[in-house]
Amino acid sequence: MATRSIVTSQPEIACEVCGRRLLRGEQPDVFLSSGQRRMVCELCVPRAANEGWQRESEEGFSSTALPRARKRSSIWRR
Repeated sequence: MATRSIVTSQPEIACEVCGRRLLRGEQPDVFLSSGQRRMVCELCVPRAANEGWQRESEEGFSSTALPRARKRSSIWRR
């Protein structure tokens, strides 16, 4: 009987702050620092923010606020 090798299709991702490899199912937060994307684990998010790194998802939204849409009243109030 031949042995099987287990192959995972998930790429290995390491935290840019602490160097820890993320486990399967963990999602890294993406930060920008000096124009480069940095993958950060959940535990190191406060450290990355303290270093002045900006979240990629917040890029462009910090300086200009988007106007809020007016909330429509319900059909019963019209």
